[in-house]
Amino acid sequence: MSLVHCYLANRAYPDPASASIQSIEERPRSYREELAALIRSVTDGPVTVGEESVAISAEASRSLGHLPEHRIAAEESE
Repeated sequence: MSLVHCYLANRAYPDPASASIQSIEERPRSYREELAALIRSVTDGPVTVGEESVAISAEASRSLGHLPEHRIAAEESE
């Protein structure tokens, strides 16, 4: 499993309506830009940096293949 898969499994929120993924990051813009660049390096779709987030497009999400669902499962069990 890659670092990107581990990171997204623990920090990202999927959007079932659009199949995109978003990671909310209240960190410096440089951190978000470097994170987006890392994700772009292993995907085949757009990854964008927002004011407090990194958005992984549905196309990029699909190119990652199966993502672990640790975060989703933990939230559903609460």
